[in-house]
Amino acid sequence: MLYLKKMNRLLEDHMADTYRYKLITKEQAEKELTAQKSYEINTPESNFGAHNYNSNLNPGYTFDNFVVGNSNRLAYTSAIKVADQPGIVANPLYIFGDVGLGKTHLMQCVGNYILESDINKKVLYVKADQFVEEFVRLASKKKFDEFSEMYRDVDVLLIDDIQFLAKKEKSQIEFFKLFELLHQQQKQIVITSDRSANELKDIMSRLTSRFLWGVSVDINRPDLDHRIKILEKKMMAETSDKNLIPHKVIEYIASVFDNNVRELEGAL
Repeated sequence: MLYLKKMNRLLEDHMADTYRYKLITKEQAEKELTAQKSYEINTPESNFGAHNYNSNLNPGYTFDNFVVGNSNRLAYTSAIKVADQPGIVANPLYIFGDVGLGKTHLMQCVGNYILESDINKKVLYVKADQFVEEFVRLASKKKFDEFSEMYRDVDVLLIDDIQFLAKKEKSQIEFFKLFELLHQQQKQIVITSDRSANELKDIMSRLTSRFLWGVSVDINRPDLDHRIKILEKKMMAETSDKNLIPHKVIEYIASVFDNNVRELEGAL
């Protein structure tokens, strides 16, 4: 029903007349079709979906399947607030922590939530090393405008693993210009890294200082109870049989694989 309401709100934005989606059973549909001598499907001209943007998001990364614990509660809360009020609450939102703790998942939760609220928003997820590669490729062809056009019109920029900008001076300058442009327009920026902004090496100080303009939150290693919850959530997503793996086995896996979430889920 949640999605039905959102679909109807979107429909209002794109249709001159009043229409409503409704949920009916197959039997109800057959009765309605039988009662009509002629059933015509009209397709009004509309630009609905015309602004769809290749966001690069994984649709499976949502707040609903992000398991919250003591190690990531602050990051989760901050991400929710940013998703509710992009460009206003915390810009940029800087999330840092070790590999495999859920930074990318949480970042993409923000993007998916914003798109769910407004399908016409331009949300772009990109890894920092891909940003560098694309800049080098187009810069070698002197297509600087083409590169700029890829990013300057986005409403939400999600850039992952910002530490990979280290020692890439020209790419850093380009990202600095992009950051300034988007920030001035109150477009939301979310950044992840394996360390705090103050600990980033070989990245210009005027750039790292801007990472501190908004809110910085860290994600730590989950404790045992949190790891058990993660495994239980993962198991429920993979199988309908919640008793498939005995709880003692779940506890054992959680006690052995305590390094990061990625290894933990892989073990399951």
